[in-house]
Amino acid sequence: MTNPEIKCRVCGFLGRGKNLTNHIRKEHGLKSEDYTEAYIHGGNRPSCESCGGPTRYVAFQFKRFCKGCTKHASVAGGRQGGLAPAWNQGLTKETDERLVAQSKRLSGEGNPFWGKRHTAESRQRISLGKTLGRPDVLNRIQGRFAEFELLTPMEEYYSRQEQHLNFKCKKCGGVNKKTLQTFERGSQCQFCFPIGVSKGEKEISEWLKEMGLEVRTSDRTVLSPKEIDVFLPSYNLGIEFNGLYWHSELSPRGIDRRDHLTKTEAAIEHGMQLFHVFSDEWEKKRVIVQSMILHRIGMTPTRLGARELKVITPDTVSRRDFFINNHISGDVPASIAFALEDCLGIVCCLSLRRPRQKRWGQHMEIARFSTRVMTHVSGGLNRLVRRAIRYAKQEGYEGIVTYADRRFSVGNGYCRTGFELVGNTGLDYWYTDGRVRVDRFSVRAKGNLTERARAQRLGLGRVWGCGSNIWIREVA
Repeated sequence: MTNPEIKCRVCGFLGRGKNLTNHIRKEHGLKSEDYTEAYIHGGNRPSCESCGGPTRYVAFQFKRFCKGCTKHASVAGGRQGGLAPAWNQGLTKETDERLVAQSKRLSGEGNPFWGKRHTAESRQRISLGKTLGRPDVLNRIQGRFAEFELLTPMEEYYSRQEQHLNFKCKKCGGVNKKTLQTFERGSQCQFCFPIGVSKGEKEISEWLKEMGLEVRTSDRTVLSPKEIDVFLPSYNLGIEFNGLYWHSELSPRGIDRRDHLTKTEAAIEHGMQLFHVFSDEWEKKRVIVQSMILHRIGMTPTRLGARELKVITPDTVSRRDFFINNHISGDVPASIAFALEDCLGIVCCLSLRRPRQKRWGQHMEIARFSTRVMTHVSGGLNRLVRRAIRYAKQEGYEGIVTYADRRFSVGNGYCRTGFELVGNTGLDYWYTDGRVRVDRFSVRAKGNLTERARAQRLGLGRVWGCGSNIWIREVA
């Protein structure tokens, strides 16, 4: 018997089973369990009638009992005319004579299926009875027509679980071989979203090995049971390669928004550094990422002293070009910048702006600080901070505030230049289509659409970072 169609309580779409589940995930960014809790139970998840804990979830409904209280469900069902508890529950042939007698009675020729086999005709009838018709097949895949094109002719279809159909990805054009069952469950393009150790993670580990470093991949010895993608034991540095699709809300397996921060905090407790890289950073700013990693293990190829360099105030174009080419987050507007230069140009730069947070209105904010890629400037931050402090004092500010992205570091460089750690920002996030990130401020609420609704309409999901530490230095 075919399950009846169910109307989506968000938009009225009619669907059943996996078709409805895929619709809710694709169009509304919700797992079916979250949808059921929010729109069928008014945001209140039912509790177990026996112990009060979370109940089991199956097919758009919550059960009356949790997994640990299933025996109570059997008893309750028996009282209401349903299944009563099995008479042999907890018994064995060693403890109950009835089981011994039953085993002897049904063994060998006493078993009703003894010696029986399906004929070729009966197997054919069973196969035909299980095969879905054209309308059912199309109904099961129509929710993903925007992602894939079915290449296998419908007249060749014969099995949901055993036959591999050809699906063409509309993003990359790659042809994927998937069973209908796998496709219904949300399987993604194997070329756009490779499973297992990602290409970027392999590239990072191979690059480090080429430099003669000891590298451990998929390591679980340090933060057990958590896994570190790439670990350098000699430097106690872990590198996490975070593919945007699998680490965002777009992932069909779900995502814990605090996962990156939790792992970072666990690393700090174990006295190690953890460096997070998003896949778009590795693809588009690889040299900058490599420079940052080398800096953390003391292997930056070019080393200069701040006293050897000249302090300048670069113009807007020079500042912008420098940060675009050398800072992992590019450039942002600033009131003024100070830099150190050598005969080749800017080596180290720090820009200042009015703070975005009103609570720091009496302070100037360090908008960006960076050195030239593959270059370490000893004392560079300290010298530029002293110049910035003098400027802030002249302009009547009480001090300077800055933020250290916890994906990359705690911010010890600011500590060494006289800053005081005063807290953190909490989690930050971006939106992504699985390939690149966009700033959340570009997906603000508009008209009658909320931020989340606009993001869903654009096919975007959130991907979370670790937030930033807040450092303050007062004007002396």
